[in-house]
Amino acid sequence: MYIYVDQRTLHTRGPVPEGPLLGRSSLNALESRVPFRGFGVKYVERGIERYTVNGREFPVRAGEYLLVNTRCSGSIVIDSKQDVEGLCVELPLRMMDEVVAVHMDPGALDGGCRPGYFSGDLDLQIQAGALTRVGALMRSLLGDPLNRAITSRPLPIELYFRIAEGLVEDHRKHVRDLQKVVAVRMSTRMEILRRVERARAEMHDRSTEPLNMVHFARAAAMSEYHFSRAFRSIHGGSPYQYLLELRMQKAKTLLRDTDLLISEVALACGYADVHGFSKSFNRVIGATPSKFRGSRRN
Repeated sequence: MYIYVDQRTLHTRGPVPEGPLLGRSSLNALESRVPFRGFGVKYVERGIERYTVNGREFPVRAGEYLLVNTRCSGSIVIDSKQDVEGLCVELPLRMMDEVVAVHMDPGALDGGCRPGYFSGDLDLQIQAGALTRVGALMRSLLGDPLNRAITSRPLPIELYFRIAEGLVEDHRKHVRDLQKVVAVRMSTRMEILRRVERARAEMHDRSTEPLNMVHFARAAAMSEYHFSRAFRSIHGGSPYQYLLELRMQKAKTLLRDTDLLISEVALACGYADVHGFSKSFNRVIGATPSKFRGSRRN
């Protein structure tokens, strides 16, 4: 089922239907307890939704989401001059169990997805949507004109299976990354991974700004050396290499799909001058920007 809620219809709807649910909201004022049914994804498209879950506060900002389940209890506050837009997905726990059973090798669950994770006590944390399959799915759903229509209607079950699969795959990657962190205590590993991923999300958001590694280390609340070492152990390369790859991917898109001057592409990708941009592009891609543009268009 798909439902839409805004300030006018907030208090007019009847009981929430059983089964999987996709709900879109556009609200500027709300203070309410939240019923957590099944396994939920609370994604924010614009503004801030402030959740209190199990006694902890979670300000979820645009492009981020929070995962919850029936072990959670809490409330939400929205207080904004402009509408705060979000997307909520609720999946029955039996659906999550089915997807886990089909997609995971029971003999290797401890290396992929912990048994009972989706129905047990969650490691509550705000997720950066730009870094996950579920985040990409949320963005695609928000971009669908049908899901912007102010209406209620049934949705195909396959959509919910895709989201459940994304949750499983994201969690498997999270566990694999956690195993790469060098630390004795599990709580320390989780905190290091959380900080590194916070900085990595900032890299995606601000890859074209003239920022250095000191900025991203501060975003992770780590020393530059500790951040670089942890990032390399998790992602197989240095933060600088990762940021450079993000910039080069953007440059390739602009060179291929636009008529911007190469100097304009350089500025759009965070470079102060075309010489430094061309040198980096040639080193990473193996061709100058002009040759790359010519070969792609030919």
